Amino acid sequence: DALAFVAPASLGAQQTGLQDYSIALDASGAGAGNPGRLLAISMRPYSRQGDTQATNSVLMRDVTTLTFHYFGRRSGEDSASWHDEWIGEWALPQLVEMRVAFLSPQPAAGRPLVVELRLWNGN
Repeated sequence: DALAFVAPASLGAQQTGLQDYSIALDASGAGAGNPGRLLAISMRPYSRQGDTQATNSVLMRDVTTLTFHYFGRRSGEDSASWHDEWIGEWALPQLVEMRVAFLSPQPAAGRPLVVELRLWNGN
């Protein structure tokens, strides 16, 4: 229910260089009578020490589940396929899929967001 990565800043001329991103479900949106959670993103300028201040933003409300899937060839595999986890691999996956489910049905909720990683090594 969380994904962390480093990527070029997406804030235009105000922010350049690398950013440390984290997308995760935040239980603070849930409470009595509301089982939904917030989908939030945290962004901070990349630093090896991790000592820079983060900016947090809510992306979506009333989220019940968040899942990620990874398409690529893991070490020891002959061909690329979809995986539920991508932990401890030296190579990046080719694709990352994110699926979100909401408390109330929403037309676009069934469609995953699939992103091709520009830096995957092609092996």
